[in-house]
Amino acid sequence: MDFLRGFDLISILFWLFIAYRMFMGFMNGGVKLLFTILSVALGIGLGFLLCAPIGTLIYNAGAGAGISGAVAGAIGQAGGDLSTEMTKADLDAYYVYWVAQGNTGSLKDMVAEILHQGYPSLFIPEALYQTLDNLIYNAIPASGTFTFAGIIGTAIAQVACLGIAFAGVVLLIVIIGTIIIGIVSWNIERHNKEKKKKMALWNRFLGLALGLGFAFFSLWSTSIGIKSFMTAFPNFSDVLTQSMGLDNPGYWNIGKFFFGIDFGYTNLLNWFFSMVHITPA
Repeated sequence: MDFLRGFDLISILFWLFIAYRMFMGFMNGGVKLLFTILSVALGIGLGFLLCAPIGTLIYNAGAGAGISGAVAGAIGQAGGDLSTEMTKADLDAYYVYWVAQGNTGSLKDMVAEILHQGYPSLFIPEALYQTLDNLIYNAIPASGTFTFAGIIGTAIAQVACLGIAFAGVVLLIVIIGTIIIGIVSWNIERHNKEKKKKMALWNRFLGLALGLGFAFFSLWSTSIGIKSFMTAFPNFSDVLTQSMGLDNPGYWNIGKFFFGIDFGYTNLLNWFFSMVHITPA
């Protein structure tokens, strides 16, 4: 019975997806799937290469101001020091007071404490806190006045425009690749039918193996998205944690496995955010 409890809905869907991808890989052959994987890889590569310039265009076209204003308004409702207009000198003076109150840490630690007052109102996953802390802290102007709500809004807007650009490039390349692969595959299949050739067995088994690998990558990506929702929405997190036994070391299921692996995701995320250099027009 303990073993059966590991088959929660998420894990069942994961197993079904793995079986589906392996079956389709076997039926369609590995060569076709290989080119599909290459088109996805090309899309991701070009996405990282082009997201900064395209994101800048999107940001400066008006999307940046719109997103920034909406975010600043949302987190401003959280109150505290987020909407207080201040200068760098005011922040330094506040840090002296903060330390005098018995707090320990650097100015950056104090700023992070202030910022974390507003993150929950935006449903920002905890995994992104430190990365956003660094972005926002480095954006504090040395002169003039600012509000943390405004800086957070600008940072979120920049990241959002990068994400839109990245997703758009990947989607475009994958669509183009899918069309090309479909046309080539159709011509090959027609040729094989005319010659009465059957798909080679090695090609089918290659498709089986690549289907497994493609399923692994897809489920890893899906798990990242689900984990983000879990950290942003506590009620959703509680339901999944209980149903999947995420907090119970005595249970194992495939969903729990994918939820627990990183495979360079953290480093990849930090590298992605390091490209945020969009300057408002």
